[in-house]
Amino acid sequence: MRERPPAPDPRFVVQDERFHAELSRASGNPALTEALVAVSERIRRVRMYDFLTEDRVGTTIAEHIEIMELVRDGRLDEGYRALHAHVGESMAVVLERAQRAMTQMAMHADRL
Repeated sequence: MRERPPAPDPRFVVQDERFHAELSRASGNPALTEALVAVSERIRRVRMYDFLTEDRVGTTIAEHIEIMELVRDGRLDEGYRALHAHVGESMAVVLERAQRAMTQMAMHADRL
């Protein structure tokens, strides 16, 4: 998957959510996993903006693999930092794209 990531597709968000939920389940904290799944379902429509370009899909997959390799190798502190950076970058991309879309909508509201 690292060498041949799937094409950009907003539906990739479901696979991304699955990765994060499984990682959370592995932590052994079911309450955290339940909260994560609930939040993911609520914000899915916004998070879909993160998977509209090849680079973001490829980056997401590479980051997921890196996080899993760190966890597998017992390098949990590094895995935590990588996960934190991964989520932060994704959030920044989603916010930027959502703001751009809202700006475009506002600029063309008279044509709607």
